[in-house]
This record gives sequence, structure tokens and C-alpha cells, in this order.
Amino acid sequence: MPRTGGKMFIILLLFTCTINDYQLKAKTEGFFYSSLINNNLEDHEVIRINSDEDFVSLGLPGTGTQEEPYRIENYNITEDQIYSGISVTGTTKHFIIQNCYISSTVSGIDVFSVGKGTCKIINNTIMNNYFSGIRIPYSAFGIELINNTCINNNFYGIEITSSESVLLNNTCIQNEKEGIILTVSYGISLINNFCDDNDYNGILISECSRITLENNSCINSIYNGIKLDGSDSSTLIGNTCSNNFGDGIHLFECSGVSVMDNLCYSNNYGVRTVSSSNSNISQNTCSDNDFDGICLWDSSQSYCSYNLCSDNTYSGISLSIETYSCTLSFNHLKDNADYGIYLGTGTKSNSVYQNILQSNIGDNSQSYDNGVHNIWYNPETLDGNYWSDWIGYMYYYID
Repeated sequence: MPRTGGKMFIILLLFTCTINDYQLKAKTEGFFYSSLINNNLEDHEVIRINSDEDFVSLGLPGTGTQEEPYRIENYNITEDQIYSGISVTGTTKHFIIQNCYISSTVSGIDVFSVGKGTCKIINNTIMNNYFSGIRIPYSAFGIELINNTCINNNFYGIEITSSESVLLNNTCIQNEKEGIILTVSYGISLINNFCDDNDYNGILISECSRITLENNSCINSIYNGIKLDGSDSSTLIGNTCSNNFGDGIHLFECSGVSVMDNLCYSNNYGVRTVSSSNSNISQNTCSDNDFDGICLWDSSQSYCSYNLCSDNTYSGISLSIETYSCTLSFNHLKDNADYGIYLGTGTKSNSVYQNILQSNIGDNSQSYDNGVHNIWYNPETLDGNYWSDWIGYMYYYID
């Protein structure tokens, strides 16, 4: 018979040492944030609920109805065990997790396979966890996450997979990966969340659909402020994405996404689409970015209108690498260090009209076109573009 006891002991020892090293690092680097801890909380061991009967056996207040949900509240859970601080699964009753401070060995809060619309997670402080702050791994629908603070977790602030939830007014900052990550989920609204200073993306949406991101702050991430990867039919409106080392907003292999009224400044690109189609990019302010304000790369059949792109290091709006059948109209391109509008090699059949191009540097012109069959006027009205350096007669020359 094989002897496995020694190997199991070594694995557990290594896991325990890694956890202890992480917890020591978190405390010694000043991430304990004692000011966020409510000193009136009751110290409690980890809570594990695997059925409706566990709410009763643990003596939790409430009756499990929508009017009187079971309450997990006012606890300080900081035990060093190989469990999440609070774990709930396999329940049908209504419950609420609120006003807790959690710093656990695994994740702060785990909720999965619970009844639709039965869970609320409100006003918790969750930090210094080895994995994620709040984790909803699968089969959870109608969960509300409101006013939670998830700081300095070793993976994500909030992690949701294969679920339908609502996230409102959460703070997810200084996490080792994303502030908020959604994968294979649909119909989720992320509203008024602060996802600043995270080491990967502020918010990452992967393989999802019908996601709404509204009035979120995604600042100073190592990667992108907001990234959508393979996610369709979603809306980004009124978000602030600034000072990110990557892009303010990045769409990769997405279709039918609306990007409207966002503020994207001091990023790599303000808004960039890659291998995406049917995007609606409108009424955004994209300024002071290291490359272009807006860039469509290998994208198609998209509309880019009523945007202000100014003071970018390269172009205001650029189309590159097989981008075709897109429309650029009614944009204001101002004071960009290169061209106001740049149509690169491989672009074709794009329409550019009724834009204002003002004081962009360029070479001999404020625009550049090295594509084929691109037109610089409205084919219906024959209106062209406004050029601040046009002499008032004859054609305007495009590089």
C-alpha cells in the first residue's frame, strides 16, 4: 500500500506556512485598517450553514421569511482556520449578513446554491483574506450586495460566477487581483462601486451578457479600469476610469456593447475595442491619455459619436487593423498631439462626417487615411467635417 501520510503533511504544512506568511505581510505592511473595525462587535468563530436547519441550530435571530430574515450580524470573525469566515449553501430561507468584520484564512463570505432572492449582504468590512472578500461561485440568483468594504484580499474584492446578482455601493480597493470580477453571469447591475488601486483590473466582466455598469469609479489599476472580455449586450454609463496603466475601458471580442457618458482620462487608451462589433461609443470624454482617446482595433459595424477627445498623446480617434463599416460622426477632436482622426492600414468602408477637428497637430493635416473606400462625408446630406485650419475654399487635404 502506498504511504501518503508524509506527503499530505507536507502539503498542509506548506499551505499553512503560505497563509501565515500572507497574514504577517498584510499586518506588517499596514493593511490592517483598524479604523474600519467596529469595537462593539462580538467575537465569533467561523459560521458554516449547509441547510435551513443550521440557521435554527446556530440560534440566529429571525424566522427566515422575507419580512424577518435570519440575521448573521455584528460579528468579528478573525479565526485562522482553513474555512471561509461565513459560508452559506443549500438554503431556501431568507437571510441577511450585515455589520460584520471578517478576516479569514480562505474567503470572507461564501454564498452559493441558495434560494432566489433570499440573500442580502450589507455593510460588512472584509479584508486581508487569503482568497476573495465575497465569493458567489455559482447558482445564486437575486443576491444583493450593498455597502460592503473589501480591502487587500489576496484574490478579488468580490467574485461572482454563474449567477445573477445586484451590486450597489461597494468599495473594493487594493486587492491583489480585480476589485470586482464577474464570469459566466447575466443580468447583473454594478452601480456606484469604488474599485480603485487594484493590482489587475478595477472591474473584469468575462463571458457574461446583459451587464450594466453605472457610475463606478475605477482608478489607478495596474491593468484596465473596466475590461469586458467576450461579453455581449451590456451597457457602461457614467463611469470614471482614470490613471490606469492599461486602458480606461477595454472591450475584447464583445458585441452589442454601449459605452456612453464615461470619463476616461490619463490612461493608456481612453476607450479601446479589440475584435469587437456593433459597439455604440457615444458622449464620452477621453482626454490626456498616453495613446489615443478612442481606438477601434480589428472591429466592425460600430458607431462612435458625440465624444470629446482632447489633449491625447497620439490621436483623438483611431481605427486600425481591419476595422471596417464603422461610423465616426459629431465628435469633437481637439488639441491632440497627433491626428484628430486616424484611419490606419487595413481599414475600409468607414464613414467619417460632421466631426469638429480643432488644433490637432498631425503632419500636413489634422487627419490621416491609409485605408480603402473610407468616405469623409455623409452620403445622404453630403456634409463633411469642420476643420479649424481650412482656408475656406477648395478641398481639405487629408494625409
